[in-house]
Amino acid sequence: MCCTCAAFLKEGLFDMEDKGLKSELQDQGYVLLCKAYPKSDLKIIANQFEAVWDQG
Repeated sequence: MCCTCAAFLKEGLFDMEDKGLKSELQDQGYVLLCKAYPKSDLKIIANQFEAVWDQG
C-alpha cells in the first residue's frame, strides 16, 4: 500500500473494489482515490498520505 492518493472524505458516497486500507481508517473517513469509484459528488481533503501512513 503506497497511500500517495489518500484523502479524507467529508461528504459523499463511493465504492472501493480493493479496500487497500484498514477498516479502522475507512471508518474514520479515509479513502484511497486510486481505488474509489464515486457514487455521488464528493467533498474531500486531499494529500492525507502522512495521516494514513502514521496510522497504518
